Order: sequence, then C-alpha cells, then structure tokens
Amino acid sequence: MMVHFLRGFVFIIKLTLLVVLAVLLAQYPGEAQLTWFGYRIDMSMGLLLAFLLLGVAFILVVAGIWRFFWRLPILWAEHRKNRRQRKGEMALLEGINAIAAGEFSEAHRLSKRAITYNAQQPLNLLLSAQAAYMSGKLEEANTHFLQMTKHSATAFLGLRGLILHARYTNNWELMRQHLQEALNIRPRSPWVLQQLLELDLRLGSLDNASAIVEQMQHRQLLSKPEGRRRQALIHWMKAKSAEIAGDETLFIQKAASAHYEAPEISTIAVRLADHYHKNGKTSKAQKILMSGYAHCPHIDFANQLSIINSGSNPLDYYREVEKLVSGAPNHPESLYILAKAAREAKLWGQSRHYLNLLKATSYSQRVCHLMAEIEEAENPHQNNQASVWLERAASAPTDPTWICESCRTTTPTWHPICPTCEGFDKISWQSSSAPLVLDHKEPTPLLG
Repeated sequence: MMVHFLRGFVFIIKLTLLVVLAVLLAQYPGEAQLTWFGYRIDMSMGLLLAFLLLGVAFILVVAGIWRFFWRLPILWAEHRKNRRQRKGEMALLEGINAIAAGEFSEAHRLSKRAITYNAQQPLNLLLSAQAAYMSGKLEEANTHFLQMTKHSATAFLGLRGLILHARYTNNWELMRQHLQEALNIRPRSPWVLQQLLELDLRLGSLDNASAIVEQMQHRQLLSKPEGRRRQALIHWMKAKSAEIAGDETLFIQKAASAHYEAPEISTIAVRLADHYHKNGKTSKAQKILMSGYAHCPHIDFANQLSIINSGSNPLDYYREVEKLVSGAPNHPESLYILAKAAREAKLWGQSRHYLNLLKATSYSQRVCHLMAEIEEAENPHQNNQASVWLERAASAPTDPTWICESCRTTTPTWHPICPTCEGFDKISWQSSSAPLVLDHKEPTPLLG
C-alpha cells in the first residue's frame, strides 16, 4: 500500500513540474536565435525545447536500433543456448521417468541425449550413472559416480553410488573409505551411519557398531528405545560369539545385558532362561520367562517352560502356563498356549473354549490341527469331526512365523541379521496367509 502511495506522489510531483514549466513558457516565451552556415533561425524557447526533445528521442531510437543489430548475434546465441538447455532438461526428465518405468535402455539413450544438449548439467551424470547401474553396466556407472564426486552439487550422490558398488563387489575397505567421505559431507545422514553400522556388523567389529549407535543417539537420529534395542542386538551378537568360543560366563553376561536392554525379544529371553536352567538356576530361569512373556508373548516361552517342568504332570504344567500368560492373557499366543496345555491335561472343555476365542481373533492352521487332535483324543471312535478340521486346515491361513520385513523371506528361527538380505533387525513374528519370498535387490542410487 505504501509503495503505491509513493509512486502516486512522485507522479504528481513530476506532473506539477511539467505544468509549471508549461505555464512559465506560456507567460515568458522568450526568443532563441540560431545561426548556422550563414542561415539565421529565430524561434521561441518552447519550440526550441520541443525540437531538442525530438532530437534526443530520435537519437535514442537510432541508438536502440543500432544496439539491437549489434547484439543480434549474441541474442541468437543465447536463444540457441536456452533452447538446447530446455531440450536437455526435457531429456533429463524423460530419462528419470524411463528409469521409474523400468525402461533402462531408453533411459541410457536419453542420458546421452541430455549430455549432448547440456553437458554442464551435473544431474545428467546422475541419470547416466543410474541408467548404467540399472542396466547392469556397473563399471560404466562407477565411472559416472566418480565424475559426480567432482561436483559439489552431486558429490554425495556420487559417493552413494560408489558405496553401493563397493558393497556389491565386497570391497569393504573401499566402502568404508567412501562412507567416511560421505559422512564428512553430511554428518547427520541416517543412511550413511546405518551403512557404517551394517558394515561393522558384517565384519564383526561389534565395538565400533556400538559406538555408531551411541553416535546416532547423540545426534538424535535414533530414539532412546530404538538405541536400546540396537545395543541389545549387538550384545546378543557378542553373546553368540562367546557361546561359539565356549565362554559360558561371557555368554550369560552379554545375553543378560541384551535382555535388560530389550526384554521384548523373545529369543534372547528364552535362550538366557535355558542357560540358567542348565546351570541349576531354575527359579531365575522361570522369572525371566515370566517377565519376558509379558513384554512379547511367544510360543517359545511355553516350549522352554515345558523343558523346565519336564518332570511334572500335565495338570501342574497347565497351572504353570496360566502363570506364564498372566501378563497377557488375551493375546492370541496366550490363547493358543493355554489351549495346547489344556489339551495335554485332557481338559477338553477348557481347550475348546480357548480355541473358540482364538478362532475369532487369529484363525489359522494350528487352530484347526489342535481342534482335530482334541476331537480325535476325546472321541477316538468318531473321526469324522477330526477329518473335517484337518480338511479346514488345508485352506486355513498359515501360522505365524519369522519373516524378514525387507525381503519377505521366512526363517524357522529369529536372527538379528537376516540370512538372506543381511538386513539388520528386520525379522519379526508375523502372520501371513501366503508369505511372499522376493529376490533381494540392492537399493539403487537414485530411487533408494
């Protein structure tokens, strides 16, 4: 608003000055005399000023025309440059779309076209590198990645490609070198720190991995629960190494630390309880099972409890199971464990009750099989109902199992690192009607 007011004020002042000048010239016209080549010209001051203004305007027009023709080659060159730049940008955009569509040969062709039109655009190198990488031309892609590191705008992207190439070729030292360079550029990058963490885990440098987790927590890239869980997994890997080396004391120490940091990991709690039981510390083993089950209900707790109570009768074991699941009595795992223990104790009504509750929340093959066992055990001379349940099991959803969230590969036991894709902390206990096993592929530099 103020700007418009000032503009209007300046315009009024200019207009006022022109009016005053016109009035002065009208009241005092004056005379001007010009002698040139023997000719004498008499005129008023107003007319002289008008001629002067026309002359100045004429000179400005001529100068503008001259300037235009003088700069015409420059303007034409700029026009061609802008046109080539627009074509290059269009080729770059089409190339990225081709990569997203999986048309890698077309993307490779468009990358060359983009470079032809605009060789100074750093993103063209990224398109070329990505197209070569996705086409399997890793050496060519690596060359483009090296060129990208020479431009400040694409240095990190280039290093990312070099890191993935080094990982693909198992060149761990070179991978670490590139990761350190990338960390210097972007010290708060979660991706770089995660790659360093997985590299140290792969090479068995567990102390370095623990330090990286602490660094990520310090930089607030991990929440406190996430940091504790990762530290727990590192403690567990140290415990496994101690177990392989036969160091029972170190195993229990590290496994206890892992259980303390992440009591929700069932495998750690069960294995620790098993070692306490073998060393005669049964009460301590049972305590770990009880507290661990409350954090993460799982069938492995009941199996371990069965080993600890192997000498007791089925009814006493059923009462121990009731104590075990008391921390999560309505969980599907709890209902299944109770139904199975009741079946062993020949408490048919109780077992059916828990299975009926389970069918409403987590109907699966194991429910059908257990129902068939109950029918066969309770009515041994009438196998019709048992056969019906076995037929239902064939079409029922599959039971929960350990599944990697990254590659969707199933595994019979839990591991901190996926045996297939080497993903860290990706395996979880899941239900899946048809577990999908996908081939693991390396992440791509452009699409992640």
